[in-house]
Amino acid sequence: MVSIEELDAVAVRARAAELAQLLLEAHASGMALGLAAPLTAAGAREAYLRTAERLEPGERILLAAIEGEDLVGAVQLDRTHAPNGRHRAELRRLVVRADRRGAGIGRALVQAAVDRARATG
Repeated sequence: MVSIEELDAVAVRARAAELAQLLLEAHASGMALGLAAPLTAAGAREAYLRTAERLEPGERILLAAIEGEDLVGAVQLDRTHAPNGRHRAELRRLVVRADRRGAGIGRALVQAAVDRARATG
């Protein structure tokens, strides 16, 4: 069973290698993630470490799909900072482990992000 959990900065740092692997798999599949090619394991890990530094409840969050002990997916929700757009947010880096794609994990992550966005206005 997959659970969706919000990761704080400490948890992102602890799972940075798993998160990086998700990015590498997604990048290899041709998904546009806003990261320049060639993407290395170190570069993918660094991208998540930078994200960890910028997490802020209600502003920028990272949700993870956890199955057992394994991180199998993630998505980031970033609230818009434009004064006339505080009611909007952007989904970023929706990634699901290659061997778990098609199992509804991406859908669960998006739904959790939508629910979280609604809860924060």
